[in-house]
Amino acid sequence: MLNVDCHLTLPGQTLSYQLKTPEEITCLGIKGDSGCGKTTLLRIIAGLEHQAHGYVEFAQQQWQYTQQQKFIHASERNIGFVFQDARLFAHLSVAQNIQFKGNKRALPGFEFKRVIETLDVGHLLNRRPVNLSGGEKQRVAIARALTSKPRYLLFDEPLTGIDHNHKVIILDYLAQLKYEYAIPMIYVSHLDDELKKISDGTINLNHKNNPFTMLSNPNRAHG
Repeated sequence: MLNVDCHLTLPGQTLSYQLKTPEEITCLGIKGDSGCGKTTLLRIIAGLEHQAHGYVEFAQQQWQYTQQQKFIHASERNIGFVFQDARLFAHLSVAQNIQFKGNKRALPGFEFKRVIETLDVGHLLNRRPVNLSGGEKQRVAIARALTSKPRYLLFDEPLTGIDHNHKVIILDYLAQLKYEYAIPMIYVSHLDDELKKISDGTINLNHKNNPFTMLSNPNRAHG
């Protein structure tokens, strides 16, 4: 489904990735020490690292192939990306942030009304990001990613700063979406409880020789 064979040279280090997700994995969990390259991997997949060299393919579509000078721009990959720091547009309201990519017909399960109700952001729609708490900003960022009609979802520590009750609701919702609609996801977290809840399998970027750990109970999202 997803095939990545890339390297990126940064000041003081070179990060190399060889990743091919098994067919049976809808949500891949990623963990690893700080600085091991988790966020950079997501940025490469999303098309945000133009200096990366190698190959990225999803669903038999080449997103990047350096040898053939091929690079599909991030805006054309239709990826919903939730960063650690929300990255909302300060000059837009919450409603405008969530609907930033336009009024495209929502995918089943990702409808605007359902998303804002589940993430409990309906009462925030007229506010600007400056008037939101850290947890509220993250919930808005998740809502924006889900309503963008994504082909793929990338989550980089998405629940940082969100209170426990909302975390439980959001994880249940994402697990349900994964189970019912099979939208492929990558979920980065340092918390094993989150990874066990949402992921079908995990990789630890600190362990390069035997990366995949398959998780049991593939129907846990339904229960």
